[in-house]
Amino acid sequence: MPILPTLRQSGGIESLSRKLGQKPPVTMLAVQAMLPLLLGAFRREFDAAGRGAAGVAHLRDLVNQYGGGDMAMAVMAPGPHDGASGQALIDAMMTPSLRVRLLAHVDAAAPGWSEEGLSLLLNLLAMLVGGYMGARLESDALASVDALPQVEAWLAIGAAANALDLLDNSPR
Repeated sequence: MPILPTLRQSGGIESLSRKLGQKPPVTMLAVQAMLPLLLGAFRREFDAAGRGAAGVAHLRDLVNQYGGGDMAMAVMAPGPHDGASGQALIDAMMTPSLRVRLLAHVDAAAPGWSEEGLSLLLNLLAMLVGGYMGARLESDALASVDALPQVEAWLAIGAAANALDLLDNSPR
């Protein structure tokens, strides 16, 4: 299942909205602009690890380094959250200048957010997505090869281009 329906069905959009003081449609618009770029960062990690089972194992290790499934639970829990583990996860996947370009792109597509609000949204969304991935990759003792179709669907591996690559013109 793609990540956006999971975010909707699990209450993730509502949790983000509460934490950010936004109405769900406003949050959804920003998430729709941000999510392909965030998934592009995960896709780069998957690709850099060699795709396949090695890519799945790398993603599992990466998200587990910052809290795994507990990241999503922290976002879903009541009360505020500073998004620190999401910030650390983002920092591991992209440069600060790419983060700035990503946030500027989202601001243009979903205006009306403060810079701090968009930055916190990115951190919390990284926690949700990373947490969902971590929980799914650990559930049912999935072997990396068994999880491969799910990961490829999440990361749109069959798509023509990585959305983040279209935004980022820096050498890799």
